[in-house]
Amino acid sequence: MREVDGVMRPQLAENAARRGEHDSAEIARHLTDVDYLVDRNLAFVGSPTTVARNIRRAAEEGVFNTLLCELNFGAMSDEDLKRSIRLFGTEVIPALRGFEPF
Repeated sequence: MREVDGVMRPQLAENAARRGEHDSAEIARHLTDVDYLVDRNLAFVGSPTTVARNIRRAAEEGVFNTLLCELNFGAMSDEDLKRSIRLFGTEVIPALRGFEPF
C-alpha cells in the first residue's frame, strides 16, 4: 500500500507494470476516473438497452472475457441501487443471455 492524496491505495499499477502488463497498469492508474473507464468500455452506464449494447460491443472487440459488476458506487441511494440491480437482472442479463462473443 502507498499513500496517494492522503488515501492508502494498493500498488495495483506498479504490480502490473512489474509483471509486464502495461495495459493493466494503465487501467489501474485510472480506476477512479469514471470518464476514462467509460470511454474505454471498461464501465457501462445508461439505460438497460445502452448497457447491454455496450457490454456486447466491448466483449466482441475483445476488451474482456469475464464481466464483474459493481452496481453500488459513489453516494448512490439504497433505492437507486435496488433499481439498478432490478434493471440489470430483468433487462440487461436477459438481453445478453446466450451471447457468446468468441
